[in-house]
Amino acid sequence: MPKRTIQSVARALDILEVLAESKEKTLGELAAAANLHINTARGLTATLMERGYVKQDGERGRYSLGASVIQLGSGLDEVRALEGEMLPLLQELHRQSGEETVYCSRIAGRELIPVAEINGRHALTVRQEPYSTQQIHALAQGKVAMAGWSDGLIRSYIASQGLPKLGPNTITDPEAFFAEIDTVRREGIAYSIDEKGPGLGGVAVPLHNDRGHAVATLAFGVPMVRFLPDQRHRLGRLLLAAVERASRMPAIRKLPHN
Repeated sequence: MPKRTIQSVARALDILEVLAESKEKTLGELAAAANLHINTARGLTATLMERGYVKQDGERGRYSLGASVIQLGSGLDEVRALEGEMLPLLQELHRQSGEETVYCSRIAGRELIPVAEINGRHALTVRQEPYSTQQIHALAQGKVAMAGWSDGLIRSYIASQGLPKLGPNTITDPEAFFAEIDTVRREGIAYSIDEKGPGLGGVAVPLHNDRGHAVATLAFGVPMVRFLPDQRHRLGRLLLAAVERASRMPAIRKLPHN
């Protein structure tokens, strides 16, 4: 009996294999190398980008493998180890916060890989959703990750991705954004208030390995109706208090800086 294959899956794998061999390609080059019509390649790469398996340089338009590939192969062991150690801490933070959404993400270059999450128990809640690299500047955990970048890398990001307006309070001015990053570096905590989208709030802190590099984030996601000043600062204090405990975890201490 002949084996059945799903054509769209096979074509998506062809794209990943081409990028694994060649590092970067334009859409036309990718379509030709994978023997696909350019419209088919465009649709498949868009789907792979949504899931973080492919990324696109905003300035040059070239495609390459995304950070989600880290979860495959050897990187999967790192993520699983981190998830196992973080879950008890997330459960405690979830309880202390009044059952708000809390999550941990792995910092991987310009991207964040979800590691573990406990969703809020309220009727109105915020959940961690897939996002593109063009949204990272509007996330609390994204600001935490970017605070660990050099100023030159941040300028490169802004030049290629811009600072698109996603919510009423998204910081779109580069000078104002650098001032925000300076505050995050100084205080060790970041807030997002109606920046990722209307009604969405968040607070995040970095987690450092034994070499002092920020390798992961710890964050709360809260609807703005409950993310009032007293609550956001209370949640921030909970995260800051959790940093010391997380920094003693072997999975965090040994996690390499990407």
